[in-house]
Amino acid sequence: MNQKIIKIKLRKLISDKLITRKAIQLIEAKISQLSKPQRNSGLMVELDFISVKFISRSFTDEIYNLERDLLKSKVKLVFINMDKEVKNMFKIVSKHRLEPEVKRPKLKIKAKNLKSLAYQF
Repeated sequence: MNQKIIKIKLRKLISDKLITRKAIQLIEAKISQLSKPQRNSGLMVELDFISVKFISRSFTDEIYNLERDLLKSKVKLVFINMDKEVKNMFKIVSKHRLEPEVKRPKLKIKAKNLKSLAYQF
């Protein structure tokens, strides 16, 4: 099997601080740009975290979503050169994603006026 590998250096593409969910769109665009000539099947994308100092929970969560979406098109996403802090954030988010979602009760507040609303608490 002839596997095409695409390597994306996140620090160069985005920054040394990966914070927003929107940054995932840059990664998706880069993957799309680099994978155009060939079919996606059998493609491996290496996300290189070299020199990345910080990664947020929201960014990490979106990376997992991207990984899931790419797997549907037979594209494998691989994370390389992650420092201790980045690996730790991946562990935290991974653990959180495995936990069942808790349904929170809806708060029912009856308000006749602003003063009555303040005294309910």
